Amino acid sequence: MREFLRKYPGLYVFMEIGIIIILFFAAYLFAYHRRNAKQQDFYEELKEEAWVATADASSNEKEIKETEVEVKEEVDENLLRKPDFAKYKEINPDVIGYVYIPDSVIEYPILKKEGSDDYYLKHTIDNKLGYPGCICVENFTSSNLDDTVTILYGHNMRNGTMFGSLHKMYRDSEYRDSHKYVYVYTEDSVEKYELVCISHYSDEHLFIDDYEKDAEGVYRFTGFKGDENTKVIEKLKAYNDKTAVFNDINVDGDDKLLVLSTCNTDWTRVIAVYIKTEM
Repeated sequence: MREFLRKYPGLYVFMEIGIIIILFFAAYLFAYHRRNAKQQDFYEELKEEAWVATADASSNEKEIKETEVEVKEEVDENLLRKPDFAKYKEINPDVIGYVYIPDSVIEYPILKKEGSDDYYLKHTIDNKLGYPGCICVENFTSSNLDDTVTILYGHNMRNGTMFGSLHKMYRDSEYRDSHKYVYVYTEDSVEKYELVCISHYSDEHLFIDDYEKDAEGVYRFTGFKGDENTKVIEKLKAYNDKTAVFNDINVDGDDKLLVLSTCNTDWTRVIAVYIKTEM
């Protein structure tokens, strides 16, 4: 081997460079995963003190009078509390809401950056550049999260954090059935949504009909045209993902939808659509 390297000294230099690149890449991966884990630990620490009661949650039952009979109905305690937004806004005033799926990793603040649609896909809640970013909305989204359709974006993290667990929900029917409700909190409200469908979709924006191309060839949002909720369902059905799941729930023009969206490995997306329930 030594004789071979003496004969071809350039190869020796090439091997040295290769080893340096491998070591550099390994150090990068270590730092990358360490940083992601540190950020997730930060979220977990916040969760421990995140919730405050908004109503008397000491009993999980309420009494309803129907004619002469008293009926006891179970109360959803997730509707009787909300995140401590004051605590989150101390960390970052761009927090506008909170998304929560019980018994899952999806329990995060929702952020919106004025003037940027993707800032929080590239920055953490403490404004540091890098992954895992944040759960966020685009600039045109109402800060009260009261649009007919609200789209939340989150990265598909390999460890399942952020919106990485949507892939498990897509593949695993038991997991999907046990995680079909999602709660969205703002400072003024809490809303409960039920899963309508989950599907792969292209990288085309679900609201592409509400965009127009300007003189520079850049697509810009021009405002909701109407019927975005029914159009979302129609587009997912037209995409014809053979393994998509559509529950037997009708969506009409009066319904309010929540969409959770994350990337896939083949330039497609995983889209989960939820409908607001009557509470």
